[in-house]
Amino acid sequence: MPFAFAPDEGGPPGRIVTRGPSYDLIRAAFQGRAAHAGVSPESGISAIKMAARAIAAMPLGHIDSETTANVGRIFGGTARNVVPELVELEGEARSLNPKKINRQVESMREIMESAARESGGEVRVQVTRMYDGFQIEEDEPPVVIAAAAARAVGLSPIIASTGGGTDAHELNAKGLPSVILSMGAQDMHSKNEHIRVADLVKLAEWIGAIVIEGGRRKFRKRGG
Repeated sequence: MPFAFAPDEGGPPGRIVTRGPSYDLIRAAFQGRAAHAGVSPESGISAIKMAARAIAAMPLGHIDSETTANVGRIFGGTARNVVPELVELEGEARSLNPKKINRQVESMREIMESAARESGGEVRVQVTRMYDGFQIEEDEPPVVIAAAAARAVGLSPIIASTGGGTDAHELNAKGLPSVILSMGAQDMHSKNEHIRVADLVKLAEWIGAIVIEGGRRKFRKRGG
Protein backbone atom coordinates (compact mmCIF):
# COMPACT_ATOMS: atom_id res chain seq x y z
CA MET A 1 0.00 0.00 0.00
CA PRO A 2 1.75 3.21 -1.11
CA PHE A 3 1.75 6.34 1.02
CA ALA A 4 3.89 9.44 1.40
CA PHE A 5 5.37 12.06 3.75
CA ALA A 6 5.79 15.78 3.01
CA PRO A 7 8.24 17.72 5.25
CA ASP A 8 6.55 21.11 5.08
CA GLU A 9 5.23 22.16 8.49
CA GLY A 10 6.51 24.78 10.89
CA GLY A 11 7.78 24.08 14.38
CA PRO A 12 10.35 21.59 15.66
CA PRO A 13 10.38 18.05 14.22
CA GLY A 14 7.84 15.68 15.74
CA ARG A 15 4.55 17.15 14.56
CA ILE A 16 2.56 14.92 12.22
CA VAL A 17 -0.12 16.86 10.36
CA THR A 18 -3.10 14.71 9.42
CA ARG A 19 -5.58 17.45 8.43
CA GLY A 20 -5.23 20.25 5.89
CA PRO A 21 -7.72 22.89 4.75
CA SER A 22 -9.56 23.53 1.53
CA TYR A 23 -8.42 26.74 -0.16
CA ASP A 24 -10.38 29.20 -2.29
CA LEU A 25 -8.73 31.99 -4.30
CA ILE A 26 -10.94 35.09 -4.50
CA ARG A 27 -10.47 37.73 -7.20
CA ALA A 28 -12.63 40.84 -7.41
CA ALA A 29 -12.74 43.81 -9.77
CA PHE A 30 -14.52 46.94 -8.53
CA GLN A 31 -15.79 49.17 -11.32
CA GLY A 32 -16.49 52.83 -10.57
CA ARG A 33 -16.39 55.92 -12.81
CA ALA A 34 -13.40 58.10 -13.62
CA ALA A 35 -13.50 61.88 -13.13
CA HIS A 36 -11.11 64.79 -12.63
CA ALA A 37 -10.28 64.78 -8.93
CA GLY A 38 -9.77 68.56 -8.79
CA VAL A 39 -12.55 69.74 -11.10
CA SER A 40 -15.51 67.38 -10.76
CA PRO A 41 -14.81 64.64 -8.22
CA GLU A 42 -18.54 64.39 -7.47
CA SER A 43 -19.16 63.05 -10.97
CA GLY A 44 -16.85 60.10 -10.36
CA ILE A 45 -17.25 56.91 -8.35
CA SER A 46 -14.08 55.88 -6.55
CA ALA A 47 -13.31 52.18 -6.97
CA ILE A 48 -10.63 52.50 -4.28
CA LYS A 49 -13.17 53.82 -1.78
CA MET A 50 -15.55 51.06 -2.81
CA ALA A 51 -12.96 48.33 -2.28
CA ALA A 52 -11.80 49.87 1.01
CA ARG A 53 -15.37 49.91 2.25
CA ALA A 54 -15.74 46.23 1.44
CA ILE A 55 -12.42 45.19 2.99
CA ALA A 56 -13.15 47.11 6.19
CA ALA A 57 -16.44 45.24 6.57
CA MET A 58 -15.08 41.76 5.86
CA PRO A 59 -14.41 39.21 8.59
CA LEU A 60 -10.68 38.50 8.11
CA GLY A 61 -7.91 36.72 9.98
CA HIS A 62 -8.91 33.79 12.18
CA ILE A 63 -12.66 33.42 11.79
CA ASP A 64 -12.69 30.41 14.12
CA SER A 65 -10.38 27.52 15.01
CA GLU A 66 -10.85 25.94 11.56
CA THR A 67 -11.21 28.92 9.24
CA THR A 68 -9.12 31.89 8.07
CA ALA A 69 -9.51 34.62 5.46
CA ASN A 70 -7.25 37.30 4.03
CA VAL A 71 -7.03 40.04 1.41
CA GLY A 72 -3.42 39.96 0.25
CA ARG A 73 -3.25 42.19 -2.83
CA ILE A 74 -5.00 45.33 -4.03
CA PHE A 75 -4.08 47.37 -7.09
CA GLY A 76 -5.67 49.94 -9.37
CA GLY A 77 -6.08 53.60 -10.21
CA THR A 78 -4.29 55.51 -12.95
CA ALA A 79 -3.13 58.86 -11.52
CA ARG A 80 -3.38 60.84 -8.29
CA ASN A 81 -5.61 63.46 -9.93
CA VAL A 82 -8.15 60.96 -11.30
CA VAL A 83 -11.02 59.43 -9.36
CA PRO A 84 -10.13 55.74 -9.84
CA GLU A 85 -12.60 53.74 -11.88
CA LEU A 86 -11.07 50.26 -11.51
CA VAL A 87 -9.54 48.47 -8.55
CA GLU A 88 -8.74 44.76 -8.33
CA LEU A 89 -8.02 42.69 -5.27
CA GLU A 90 -6.97 39.14 -4.50
CA GLY A 91 -7.84 37.32 -1.33
CA GLU A 92 -8.39 33.87 0.03
CA ALA A 93 -10.39 31.73 2.42
CA ARG A 94 -9.30 28.47 4.02
CA SER A 95 -11.05 26.01 6.29
CA LEU A 96 -10.76 22.48 7.59
CA ASN A 97 -14.56 22.39 7.37
CA PRO A 98 -16.11 22.34 3.86
CA LYS A 99 -19.30 24.08 4.99
CA LYS A 100 -17.38 26.83 6.75
CA ILE A 101 -15.22 27.74 3.74
CA ASN A 102 -18.34 28.04 1.59
CA ARG A 103 -19.98 30.23 4.24
CA GLN A 104 -16.90 32.46 4.51
CA VAL A 105 -16.55 32.93 0.76
CA GLU A 106 -20.23 33.80 0.39
CA SER A 107 -19.94 36.31 3.22
CA MET A 108 -17.01 38.02 1.49
CA ARG A 109 -18.84 38.00 -1.84
CA GLU A 110 -22.01 39.50 -0.34
CA ILE A 111 -20.04 42.24 1.42
CA MET A 112 -18.24 43.21 -1.79
CA GLU A 113 -21.46 43.25 -3.78
CA SER A 114 -23.17 45.34 -1.11
CA ALA A 115 -20.29 47.85 -0.99
CA ALA A 116 -20.35 48.22 -4.78
CA ARG A 117 -24.13 48.56 -4.93
CA GLU A 118 -24.27 51.17 -2.16
CA SER A 119 -21.51 53.18 -3.85
CA GLY A 120 -23.24 53.16 -7.24
CA GLY A 121 -20.61 50.94 -8.82
CA GLU A 122 -20.23 47.29 -9.75
CA VAL A 123 -18.04 44.38 -8.75
CA ARG A 124 -17.15 41.13 -10.50
CA VAL A 125 -16.14 38.33 -8.13
CA GLN A 126 -14.39 35.13 -9.23
CA VAL A 127 -13.81 32.24 -6.82
CA THR A 128 -11.46 29.37 -7.71
CA ARG A 129 -10.98 26.24 -5.59
CA MET A 130 -7.22 25.76 -5.60
CA TYR A 131 -7.25 22.54 -3.60
CA ASP A 132 -9.50 20.46 -1.38
CA GLY A 133 -8.78 19.62 2.23
CA PHE A 134 -7.70 16.21 3.48
CA GLN A 135 -7.86 14.13 6.64
CA ILE A 136 -5.82 11.02 7.45
CA GLU A 137 -6.94 8.83 10.35
CA GLU A 138 -4.46 8.12 13.14
CA ASP A 139 -4.45 4.37 12.50
CA GLU A 140 -3.45 4.72 8.85
CA PRO A 141 0.09 3.65 7.81
CA PRO A 142 1.75 7.06 7.31
CA VAL A 143 0.68 8.23 10.76
CA VAL A 144 1.62 4.98 12.50
CA ILE A 145 5.03 4.89 10.82
CA ALA A 146 5.83 8.58 11.37
CA ALA A 147 4.90 8.33 15.06
CA ALA A 148 6.98 5.18 15.65
CA ALA A 149 9.93 6.69 13.79
CA ALA A 150 9.69 9.90 15.81
CA ARG A 151 9.92 7.96 19.06
CA ALA A 152 12.86 5.97 17.68
CA VAL A 153 14.92 9.17 17.34
CA GLY A 154 13.87 10.68 20.66
CA LEU A 155 10.97 12.84 19.50
CA SER A 156 7.51 13.01 21.06
CA PRO A 157 5.05 12.67 18.16
CA ILE A 158 2.19 15.18 18.12
CA ILE A 159 -0.83 14.76 15.85
CA ALA A 160 -1.88 18.16 14.51
CA SER A 161 -3.75 20.03 11.78
CA THR A 162 -2.53 22.91 9.61
CA GLY A 163 -3.92 25.98 7.94
CA GLY A 164 -1.31 25.87 5.19
CA GLY A 165 -1.16 24.23 1.79
CA THR A 166 1.48 21.61 0.98
CA ASP A 167 2.39 18.85 -1.44
CA ALA A 168 0.35 16.52 0.80
CA HIS A 169 -2.80 18.19 -0.55
CA GLU A 170 -1.89 17.24 -4.11
CA LEU A 171 -0.78 13.73 -3.16
CA ASN A 172 -3.95 13.02 -1.19
CA ALA A 173 -6.05 14.41 -4.04
CA LYS A 174 -4.41 11.82 -6.32
CA GLY A 175 -5.30 9.00 -3.92
CA LEU A 176 -1.91 8.69 -2.20
CA PRO A 177 -2.42 8.90 1.60
CA SER A 178 0.06 11.50 2.83
CA VAL A 179 0.87 13.37 6.02
CA ILE A 180 2.93 16.49 6.62
CA LEU A 181 6.02 16.47 8.83
CA SER A 182 7.25 19.49 10.76
CA MET A 183 10.77 20.42 9.71
CA GLY A 184 11.80 23.26 11.99
CA ALA A 185 10.64 26.32 10.06
CA GLN A 186 10.02 29.40 12.21
CA ASP A 187 8.24 32.69 11.36
CA MET A 188 7.13 31.35 7.99
CA HIS A 189 6.33 33.84 5.19
CA SER A 190 8.00 36.66 7.11
CA LYS A 191 11.38 38.36 6.73
CA ASN A 192 12.55 36.39 9.76
CA GLU A 193 11.79 32.93 8.34
CA HIS A 194 14.53 30.50 9.32
CA ILE A 195 15.35 26.89 10.25
CA ARG A 196 17.86 25.88 12.91
CA VAL A 197 20.61 23.53 11.74
CA ALA A 198 19.88 21.26 14.71
CA ASP A 199 16.28 20.89 13.54
CA LEU A 200 17.41 20.00 10.00
CA VAL A 201 19.69 17.32 11.45
CA LYS A 202 16.87 15.92 13.58
CA LEU A 203 14.54 15.98 10.57
CA ALA A 204 17.06 13.94 8.59
CA GLU A 205 17.25 11.43 11.45
CA TRP A 206 13.46 11.26 11.57
CA ILE A 207 13.15 10.65 7.82
CA GLY A 208 15.82 7.96 8.02
CA ALA A 209 13.88 6.27 10.81
CA ILE A 210 10.69 6.51 8.72
CA VAL A 211 12.42 4.62 5.88
CA ILE A 212 13.55 1.91 8.30
CA GLU A 213 10.20 1.71 10.08
CA GLY A 214 8.29 1.59 6.80
CA GLY A 215 10.50 -1.22 5.54
CA ARG A 216 9.85 -3.46 8.52
CA ARG A 217 6.08 -3.08 8.61
CA LYS A 218 3.49 -4.69 6.41
CA PHE A 219 0.09 -3.09 5.92
CA ARG A 220 -2.90 -4.52 4.22
CA LYS A 221 -4.94 -2.31 1.94
CA ARG A 222 -8.19 -1.26 3.61
CA GLY A 223 -10.98 -3.56 2.54
CA GLY A 224 -8.45 -6.07 1.22
